[in-house]
Order: sequence, then structure tokens, then C-alpha cells
Amino acid sequence: PACSIVGYRQGARFMVHDEIRIEGGAPTHDVATEFVNRFGTWPGEVIVRGDQTSERRDTRGTVSDFAILTAAYRAHFGRRFLGCDLPNVNPLEADRVATMNTRLRRVEIVIDPRCRWLLTDLGRVTWKPGARILDKSSRELTHLSDALGYWVHREAPVVLELLSPV
Repeated sequence: PACSIVGYRQGARFMVHDEIRIEGGAPTHDVATEFVNRFGTWPGEVIVRGDQTSERRDTRGTVSDFAILTAAYRAHFGRRFLGCDLPNVNPLEADRVATMNTRLRRVEIVIDPRCRWLLTDLGRVTWKPGARILDKSSRELTHLSDALGYWVHREAPVVLELLSPV
């Protein structure tokens, strides 16, 4: 599925307001249109966060997903669209998960109950047995929790201290 989360910061808290999940996948143009349909009257600033892979050219076209979103949102929101912010390199999966788990335990992530797919994702995504790799065997899982994880880790990463060998 094509997935996005919509949220904002309120002090130290990440407030997840809504989710966009288009069954069966959808072109990035459709995701942008859905966002504008739902939030086009938002009077504040808009910024897109994501993972590094969205900056690469899509194999189905000649422009990146972020270029498509930038064009659509700049056309609709004008100066209120601040652009796309993404890391030069994606964080390690274990670091992103540690950041999410820490912020969730501290109640620094507040998720609106309407985000039922995100809540399901957070409750069902697990590590592969015997490994520190997320189990992505279900095509339905990980998309929304990954999206949230990239945002939270980008803005407030939890730095893990390495343990010295004994």
C-alpha cells in the first residue's frame, strides 16, 4: 500500500494526526492529491520528511517521489510548503526502532485513534527470529511504522551507547 503519516510537533511530543493508506499501492501523484484533499485548507507550514530512498529516481519514471511531492505541494501551499527534509543516509534499522521504542515508552508519541493501520503496524511488526532485522514478510506491515520511525529518528534520535565487551 501507498502510505504516509500526517503529524506535527508539540514541544517534545510527536502528534500523529492522521494516516494515508491507499490499498494496492498508488502513484506518488495520488498520494499528494489525497493529502491536498484532506489537508489543503491547513493554514500552517507543510514539510515532508522521509527516507533517503524516496529521493532517488523512481524506477517507474524519471523523477523522484520527493520531486513529485515538491511540485504538487508547492503549487498548492505556495510559501507555506517548506520543502522535503530527508537524511543523507538512512539510519540503521535497530537505531530507528530503539528511538521509536524509547519515545513511545516516554509517551512522547501520541497517536490519534483514527490511525488504525499505524496502531496495528506498531502492534504486529516484530524482529525476524534470531536476528535484529525487522520481519517484512507481510506486504501489509512496516510501511506506516517505518514512516513514523524516519520522522521521529530524524528530529529526535536516541543515541545508544555501545557496551564494552566483557
